[in-house]
Amino acid sequence: MRSFDTISKKISEAPSIDFGDLFNESVAVFKKVWLQGFLLQLITIALSLPLLFFNFINFSDFSNNSVPLQFGTAAVFYYGLSIVLAVVSSFLTFGFFRVIRQMDKGEDFKTVDFFYFFNTERIKKALFVVLANVAWEVQQMTLHLRSTCNGRNVKSFCS
Repeated sequence: MRSFDTISKKISEAPSIDFGDLFNESVAVFKKVWLQGFLLQLITIALSLPLLFFNFINFSDFSNNSVPLQFGTAAVFYYGLSIVLAVVSSFLTFGFFRVIRQMDKGEDFKTVDFFYFFNTERIKKALFVVLANVAWEVQQMTLHLRSTCNGRNVKSFCS
């Protein structure tokens, strides 16, 4: 009961929130950050264009319902390139978050800061975060698959 009284006292003594000022500050932050986010998207799209062209060139000729002989090698190369691009995109996103933090603290930043985590000193930590994220996502997909398979007769996914 004592903690409830303490919390109630803190709430009653807290200054009131002016939602107009809060909204104006939010818009001001958005104005500062949106250009950097747009730049991140443009860089990511530019890096993904080789994958798009590779996909178009190698997988567009299935006119006779036949699979080309190089499909296995092309698929391995395609998935390898996809993984490399995902890691590079993650590093760029980490750099974007660093730029946002610098903007929030009022520090100077440059566009080169997007590539901050490509430095040899920081690449191990950034790669570890990417691998931890992948492990977490695989674990969550496995749990989701198990929960959807319980009590169902779905033999294609559940064995």
